[in-house]
Amino acid sequence: MIDDVNFPHPGADITIFPPENACEYISDEDSGDEDNVNPNNLPGSQLRAPAEINLTQQEDEDTGFDAEDHIPLAQLQSTNADNSVMNKKRKIETPCVWVCKDFEEHASEEWPTESSNELKQITPLQLFEMFFDEDIIEHIVTETNRYASQKSK
Repeated sequence: MIDDVNFPHPGADITIFPPENACEYISDEDSGDEDNVNPNNLPGSQLRAPAEINLTQQEDEDTGFDAEDHIPLAQLQSTNADNSVMNKKRKIETPCVWVCKDFEEHASEEWPTESSNELKQITPLQLFEMFFDEDIIEHIVTETNRYASQKSK
């Protein structure tokens, strides 16, 4: 499988890192003869392990690559993000002035009686229907069914 791939350079090193269960009690699975290594006969844990391909380039070759081509993408991406943040204007922080005092009471002392009289005449079902109309109930049913179908796989 690996032999079928044509690399642009004759010098290519493939490094396969240790599998996830390398430190466990049973780390060696049936991987074939150790003297005759064949990449088509690796255990599943080894195939799921990360791998790295290193291509060697001869000095006299001009491939047209920049120096940035040898920088990992994650590092290059974070460098570009840092530069874009530096180019933006910095937010000027305004100093906070803290005052030590008690809260002022803004709430009224009495509960409004006109709304409480109206609420006494409404049943719990009518109160529920005031907040949950048919569209909201239909939306809740749709999303609940979608969630249940996704979790039952």
